[in-house]
Amino acid sequence: DLLQRVFIGTPHIAGYSFDGKVNGTRMIYEAACRFLGIQPSWDPSPLLPKPECPQVEVNSAQPDALLKAVRAVYEIRNDDRATRRLLDAPEEEKSKLFDRLRKEYPRRREFFNTSAVVTPGNPKLEAELAGIGFQLLKQAQK
Repeated sequence: DLLQRVFIGTPHIAGYSFDGKVNGTRMIYEAACRFLGIQPSWDPSPLLPKPECPQVEVNSAQPDALLKAVRAVYEIRNDDRATRRLLDAPEEEKSKLFDRLRKEYPRRREFFNTSAVVTPGNPKLEAELAGIGFQLLKQAQK
């Protein structure tokens, strides 16, 4: 019922996302190290795959520049479409199919794995991008 009332609907995948699993594992490891009184030494970053979109160039003069940057990394409408397909499924299959959406969620890296170059410079847009996790690069750092 809720899915029919929302503009965008997605399966809640925080614990299922790739970075979510890695971050959860890292947090448990660090907590165990604290408990045991040892210095953490494990760094998962060499094991992680490269992000599909390592850098995005954002033209701050374009309308919807923030939205375009986000969609370059993550197109939420794909999640919405997949979730809405559940509406056509037989009632007795919906919960099983919803669980499958979460368990078979495609690997998606978080915004902090992507660098953004904003041209021309726009402090407000840069703050918004940084606020959702993008790493900011100055034009000369490209």
